[in-house]
Amino acid sequence: MNYWEEIAKKVAENFGVTVDNECHFFICPECDEPIYEDDWKERDYLKKKKKIWYCPICGKALADR
Repeated sequence: MNYWEEIAKKVAENFGVTVDNECHFFICPECDEPIYEDDWKERDYLKKKKKIWYCPICGKALADR
């Protein structure tokens, strides 16, 4: 499982969003924008000290790792 699949699974579990595994995206539960696997860069959106993933669009915390 890559990092996008991991965050998508956690967000689906935490917020009940549907993950489109064919097109590789899910809708951010905070800002309603699609988050595509290609747009996601773990190094940019994972705060290592806190180990929390953030939405690359709105900056809201989505899940902890």
